[in-house]
Amino acid sequence: LNRSSDLDEFLKRIGIDKSSLSSHVYLGLRREVVPDDIAGYARLQSALDVLGLSENEKKRLFSLLGAILRFGDIKLKERLAEREWLPDELVLKLSNRKVESILFPGFVGLLLGQPSMGVPSAGVAKESHDVIECIANLLEIEDVARLEEAIVRRGSLGETRNLIDTIAEELHCQIFNWLVGLCNDVLREDSVSEDRSSVLVVDVKEAEVVAINGFEQLCSNLISESFQRLFWQRLILYEEDLYRSEGIEWNDVEFDDNQPVLDLFLNPGGFIDVINEGSADKLLVESFPSETEHWYPVQDFPSRFGVVHFAGEVIYATNWPEKNRNRIPEAVVSVLESSSCLIVQRLAKNMRWVRGSWDGIEGNDQKTELVALRSGIDALVSRIKATTPHFVRCVVPNRKKDAVVFDRECVLEQIQQYGIVEATQMAAKGYPLRFTHKEFINRFSAIAFD
Repeated sequence: LNRSSDLDEFLKRIGIDKSSLSSHVYLGLRREVVPDDIAGYARLQSALDVLGLSENEKKRLFSLLGAILRFGDIKLKERLAEREWLPDELVLKLSNRKVESILFPGFVGLLLGQPSMGVPSAGVAKESHDVIECIANLLEIEDVARLEEAIVRRGSLGETRNLIDTIAEELHCQIFNWLVGLCNDVLREDSVSEDRSSVLVVDVKEAEVVAINGFEQLCSNLISESFQRLFWQRLILYEEDLYRSEGIEWNDVEFDDNQPVLDLFLNPGGFIDVINEGSADKLLVESFPSETEHWYPVQDFPSRFGVVHFAGEVIYATNWPEKNRNRIPEAVVSVLESSSCLIVQRLAKNMRWVRGSWDGIEGNDQKTELVALRSGIDALVSRIKATTPHFVRCVVPNRKKDAVVFDRECVLEQIQQYGIVEATQMAAKGYPLRFTHKEFINRFSAIAFD
């Protein structure tokens, strides 16, 4: 794509109108029209060439990204599950929608001794059948009906929406992992040294607060919390232990240790264990450990609670039990494996491997998202601790993301929250420039001895 018309043609092929981006949920319902970035696209093409992707593979990659975007455009409607089981005369009496809304869900089922009858479930809205067909074409899946059946199972609207989002997220994650693997392959091929040392770059999103802080924000903030603790350990605690072991007189640098917040989530009986038990949202907060200075229930909102993270207080709305169990069903993995596209087949194979790795987590009877997250954090932190880490803290100049605008209070708040002040104090009090004994003798022996 080297012309604006080529870009328009590509967007048309994946069912996207550039002039109506506000209709696409996964683009954040953007109001502005995004200008053409032909130069940026050319750089992207060049980077993919370096990774060794053929023109056909690049087209399929962009088709995959188009399919992921279209998953967010699937609209759902409510339907009455197993309604065909109801007696004809009862269906006739309940044909008025207002009466249905009063009696359902569950009331009719209880009358007939079938509690699950009459519970609303999700179906695909009529206008979204074309979207699913477009997704099937982009993923090169021939059986559109099978894809729709795998996506829209007999669950509630919320459960089905969460499943659709999870499929899109997992596809995006697998594409990212695939591209990272290609980067590693290229770097390995270019290396002529026998040294097998490696560089690990971990880009951690700082703690965030959005309009509605739900399950995704909690997972993201828990990761940030874990790496902030790693920051304290490496730049403060490790340094202080080193000085004391060398017999150096030392006064500890005071800092706000966030280990108690991590204990709230990770310790036995903590938040993760409670959430894994699958209590209803309204009962979830009641099941949490006793209130401490690091968390509190929100008055008048029984399904909300606040956590004092290292970067500030965040109030969460608990829409978690069903999201915590959002794993890719076997039916979805199977239909992706039926694709004629080798890239999609590879991604589906990786999804199946992830499912198997979850099953292999020790003590993982429930196989939830949080169990996998806790295991992943532990593994990554352990790996980083075995290296020589360097930290780069990114500070945004303003909250509005405006160019050439410096908000002093915004910047100062981040410097204080992220531990930059304490790290600077540590460097000023300590001995940041160090030599081994051999290096020191080699460099300074000339001025010490004749």
